[in-house]
Amino acid sequence: MNTALKHWREAATVILAAGLRHAQSADSLKTGLEKVTDIAHKSAFDYKVLLLKRSGNSGFMPNAYVFPGGLVDASDFSSEWQEIFKSFAKAPNYGIGVVKQPPETRPPIFATDRAKLGSPIPGDVAFRICAVRETFEESGVLLAVPKQEESEIRVHTDDARSDTQSALTRLSGLWDSDVLSKWRSLVIGDPSNFIKMCKELECLPNIWALHEWGNWLTPIGLYDKQRRYDTAFYICCLNDTPHTLQDEKEIVHFK
Repeated sequence: MNTALKHWREAATVILAAGLRHAQSADSLKTGLEKVTDIAHKSAFDYKVLLLKRSGNSGFMPNAYVFPGGLVDASDFSSEWQEIFKSFAKAPNYGIGVVKQPPETRPPIFATDRAKLGSPIPGDVAFRICAVRETFEESGVLLAVPKQEESEIRVHTDDARSDTQSALTRLSGLWDSDVLSKWRSLVIGDPSNFIKMCKELECLPNIWALHEWGNWLTPIGLYDKQRRYDTAFYICCLNDTPHTLQDEKEIVHFK
């Protein structure tokens, strides 16, 4: 944890986008350009973004629509992740790449050397773990890669973009809803169970599907001084719209 920012609690959030499909049959296309144009006007973008409505009883942003995310837990920095990610331990930042932005201009949440704070897990990795865990807790969407597919993960050495677009992220259908529901309840009850889940289901949090988006500090005076957050924002683009379940406690609705 970063004790340098004593007024803020660290958190991580995911802007979860899902691709839209405007599939049309050959017959429908014969009806003319007007229909195609009408569809384009109704949706000027290629993605939908998941928003979750917070409970009216929440002490922070009640009834607001937010992206999935939440507070960092000590378990997100646990040394146990080294075993789960051992195939990527030698790659820079476990294969998510090294940002070229100079450390002196990076937000403290990203620039802080976590090893000096006693964590063997880099902050860029731990905050992604947190974001994946919180997304699972709040929406039921599990951004994970089965262990047998880890050889297919593309390892990045820096943040340079290639000429070819990366494939959109696909959710694994390897686990049935009952299994995920059981583990979701356990993780909500104790965040450290997320490590146990990954071990038992033989999967890895898909930290490679999350791309750094930005950093947000809760403004002074917006909420109670005890509820100020330093939040790492990531974006993840899915191939299809995921099945989403609110927990009816912290989250009461989704769009």
